[in-house]
Amino acid sequence: MVPSSAPVPGAVTDLTTKALGDDQDDANDMKLFGAPPVVGDEKGSARSSPWLVGSLVAVGYVLGSEAAFRFAEATDLQAVFFIPSGITFAALVRSRRADWWVVLLAVAVAEFGQDLRAGLSVAQSVGFAAANVAEPLVGAAIVLARVRGRLDLSRLWHVRWFVVGGVVAGPAVGAAIGALVDRGFGGDSVVTTFWQWWLGDVLGVLLVGGPLLAAGSGPDRRSLWSGPGAVVIIGAVVLTATVLTTSDLPLMFIVLTGVVVAGAWFGVRAVAFVSAIVALTAAAAFVIGDGAIMVGVSDATGLVVIKLKFLVFTTGGLVVAAEMYERDLLALERARLQIAAAEEHRLVTRFQRLSLPPEQLAGSAFTAEGCYMAAASGLGIGGDWYDVAELPDGRVYICVGDVVGHGAEAAVTMNQLRVAMSVTARHVEGPSALLSQADEIAATIPGASCSTVWVGFFDPPTGCLTYASAGHPPGFLLSCDGVSLLDGRVSAPLTVVPDAPKPETTVHIGRESSVLLYTDGLIDRRDGTVVDGQLAEIASAIEALRSTSGGFTVAGLESFAGQTDDTILLHVVLRSATV
Repeated sequence: MVPSSAPVPGAVTDLTTKALGDDQDDANDMKLFGAPPVVGDEKGSARSSPWLVGSLVAVGYVLGSEAAFRFAEATDLQAVFFIPSGITFAALVRSRRADWWVVLLAVAVAEFGQDLRAGLSVAQSVGFAAANVAEPLVGAAIVLARVRGRLDLSRLWHVRWFVVGGVVAGPAVGAAIGALVDRGFGGDSVVTTFWQWWLGDVLGVLLVGGPLLAAGSGPDRRSLWSGPGAVVIIGAVVLTATVLTTSDLPLMFIVLTGVVVAGAWFGVRAVAFVSAIVALTAAAAFVIGDGAIMVGVSDATGLVVIKLKFLVFTTGGLVVAAEMYERDLLALERARLQIAAAEEHRLVTRFQRLSLPPEQLAGSAFTAEGCYMAAASGLGIGGDWYDVAELPDGRVYICVGDVVGHGAEAAVTMNQLRVAMSVTARHVEGPSALLSQADEIAATIPGASCSTVWVGFFDPPTGCLTYASAGHPPGFLLSCDGVSLLDGRVSAPLTVVPDAPKPETTVHIGRESSVLLYTDGLIDRRDGTVVDGQLAEIASAIEALRSTSGGFTVAGLESFAGQTDDTILLHVVLRSATV
């Protein structure tokens, strides 16, 4: 930019967009929350020939500069916004770093030629060319250093460094160099020139560079080319023209608020496009109108005010659009995780179900109802199990156990131990012998140490139930005499004292008596202790359920299960051959 230039957007922006390339394939490859490929690197580079890009940048630079001069002559205003600053910054950001010198050479040649045509000296033209080369170079370098990937204006982090590097720092460097050169050749004060130059180039990057870069950013939330989008576009044009031709400039905030709304409702491309539409309409209103820009102040001051409003509202629109886009991504990610979690829960529940016998079991001497309740937290699988089977010799084998731990590993360990004990039960005399064998089995299965097990063998001809417990809580006997505890002697959990005897107890089972077995999730509380009277309370609940019309079912005790541990409930009705 030179102090007297004041361009407006032209048709060259479409041509330049095609030359710079969108690299949409690279944008589609970006992860939802990961870092995209390096900006300006081979992955994120434009695919067009660097010389073609350089030529189009030069053409765009010349046309933009000419538009600035013509606009300044038509309105008697100084620079409004400088199109070439946006074109050159976007060209560098979308090009490979190895090709930057071609773009910068095109900028230098175009600026030098334009300045000579305007009657500036060679030395002054060289100085202004240096300012306009340094500006996009600094801005793009800052973005490249901080944004790890293709610049995507739909992401908050990218918008931040687009503003810091491209909007603030780059134009500030160019303005500082240009102001010093201008002052050195008898121009205005450094502060005055710097302020005008910086604001003009800032808006050039926002209103021209923004749309070019938005084209290769993430998808909009909604299409601007729709009924609501047409309302926004037409409304922006009508309101801008109305405000600038019939009212005072401060009302422009009403128009520019629509830029923020467009960002929230549509997305980053809408912000860029609506901002450019408003700027074009404002430029046309300045050319057509003949009144003051702002009542009570000079045109220069009014121009500064409108520039600042464009700066604030366009930047705000980009931030809002990026915030809404990332919220959408977060919502999609949460939905994806919820779907994945539901599928995972379905699979692990299926795995747990396949690892246990059916919930309803029956044989010639028994019927059984089993229930597995997962803890409130976790995957929904664990190390609790039950088993009921009629053995070849006519006895009924009953087992409930609990492997230490939770999750998939505990479930795998449980399944190995359950199957091994079920096979061994066919070849032992009773529960004591089975627990002794289980000690040896558990020692060979990783994670099976310290498992607790309750084992019972029911002999229908005699009506005797012989049981033993390795560290497992006592079961309940439900008979015509009421509910009582199966509280025989208990040995240590598996592998804790492997050579110790495993005491067993025998009780007589009357006709249609039953046993209720469970794992410690039914009686343990958050601190790992059994509340005093908990067993008596459960016994009372069992008695109450037995007296109902539907009779006792394990579902009636589910409310007793804690939330911090998995729970097994197993109710087995045993039918004795004796009275």
